[in-house]
Order: sequence, then C-alpha cells, then structure tokens
Amino acid sequence: MADPKRKMAAEDHEVSAKAELVGHKVDAEFEPEANKKDAKQAEAGEGDRPVRVYADGIYDLFHFGHARSLEQAKKAWVDEVIPDAPWVITQEFLDKHKIDYVAHDSLPYADASGAGKDVYEFVKAAGKFKETKRTEGISTSDLLMRIVKDYNQYVMRNLARGYTRKELGVSYMKEKRLRVNMEFEKLYDKVKEKQEKVGKKVYSLKS
Repeated sequence: MADPKRKMAAEDHEVSAKAELVGHKVDAEFEPEANKKDAKQAEAGEGDRPVRVYADGIYDLFHFGHARSLEQAKKAWVDEVIPDAPWVITQEFLDKHKIDYVAHDSLPYADASGAGKDVYEFVKAAGKFKETKRTEGISTSDLLMRIVKDYNQYVMRNLARGYTRKELGVSYMKEKRLRVNMEFEKLYDKVKEKQEKVGKKVYSLKS
C-alpha cells in the first residue's frame, strides 16, 4: 500500500517558457477547448490567470531534494497545497484544479494496484509533463534506511543517558536485549583497552 501523497500546485508564468515540454503534443480529446485556450493565454502572458504547474511527491520526510524539485517547478516555492491527492493523476483532477502542467522527475513510478507501469503516463502522453532533475545523494528511502540502521544505537545511547523504555517507545524485552548488548560492548572496550596497554608495555620493553 503506497504512502499518502501530499501534492503541491504552484503558479508561475515563467516556468512554461523556460522548461521544454516532454512527450507528444496535446491531443484534443484529452483537454477541453476552454482549458487549452486558458493555458496558451497564460503562457503568452495574456488572459486573467498565470500558468499553473503541479508538482507532487511524498513530503512526509521533507528534505533538500524535495526543496530543489519544487524550486525547479516554481522558482519561488509553493502557492497552494492540495490534500488527499490521487496517486494516479486523471484528466478530471487536472480540470478541477485548473492544472496546466505536471512537474516531476522522469523516472517511471508504478501504480500501487499494479495496473500501470507509470502513474505519469497519462500526462506525458498528453504533453503536460515537465521534467525536474533529481538531487543525487539524497532521497526519502536513503534517509529512512539510515534512521532504521542506527535505531538500536540511538535507543542504547538514550537508555545510558537515563531515559526510560516507555519514553523511548520500546518494549520490555527489547530494552533487556539492548542492555545486555550495552554490557557486552562495555566488556569488549575494557578488554581492548587492556590489550592495548599490554601491547604498549611489550613494545617499550623491546625498545
């Protein structure tokens, strides 16, 4: 089951002029004439509204890469947040929120139901997709892996500082296992320290 997605819509009349459209030309069956006319007027600086660019993502653990993607879509962050947005974007969703283009990295994101290979397939085919560049070296998945990897060390460190297992949200059995590990680590450190001292004495005698 996919995590809930928080979708962000941004308005900016400069984005469409600077970013090259990806995909095919918009087919008449995909978009009502009124919307196509509004979008073209907005791109040309005419009409009564700016072009609206839609940038989506899972922003629960917001990081620098997310900020960079929004900056590319907007150049000045976010005007409006759309809660409870769909995982797969539809024409009805675009029409309801008057969205002209969707900004996201070009990697395919599978439909959670397994029905499609890419949730952005529709907007790419309709010529409404603008590619943003991914920020290398950072992602939500990487951050979560680092947190999970260091979790036991985090709990052990805070138990040693005097926090209770209830304050840390760990079970009785896990606390006992971690405290045993802490004692083993202390014993290991003491043995290692003595070995190093003995090694130094032997070295000084040989000298």
